[in-house]
Formats: sequence, structure tokens, C-alpha cells
Amino acid sequence: MSSESESILEQIQLANDFIETCLFRVETIEKRLKSQELLQTDREEYEKELDTLRQQLAESQNVLRSLYQPNRQSFYLAAIILLMFIAVYAVL
Repeated sequence: MSSESESILEQIQLANDFIETCLFRVETIEKRLKSQELLQTDREEYEKELDTLRQQLAESQNVLRSLYQPNRQSFYLAAIILLMFIAVYAVL
């Protein structure tokens, strides 16, 4: 179980790092696209790269959501069990 949770945590960290890198690159490209000194071919190339990065970001965010899903389910289960113990204690 520990190995599996470490693996999930590593995957979450990798996904977060990739998203952070992509966001930085998107900001850089957007700044360059605002520049008036770009050639049309360079501008088109940056726009293509920007589209690709946005698609990769969307995919990575979906992967991240799917990695967090088991953690949410575990939290809900723990909360339900805790509430059951509190209810039993209150009755006694």
C-alpha cells in the first residue's frame, strides 16, 4: 500500500511540475505574441505551439484530477466512519 501511495504521489508531483512548466512556457509565448516585432511565420509558429501547450495542459489537468480521485474517496470514507463513531459515542 505504501509503495502504491508513493507512486501516486510521485505521479501527482510529476503532473504538477509539468503543468507548472507548461504554464510558464504559455506566459512566455503570450508575451512574445504581444510583441510587434515578430515576423508572420514566427507568430504562426508560436500560435501553433501555444495551441499544443494548451491541449497538453488540459490533458495533464484531467490526469491530475483522476489521480486525486482515490484520495477524495478515502477522505469521504474516513469522515463517514468518524461521524459514525461520534454518533455511537453520543448515544452512550
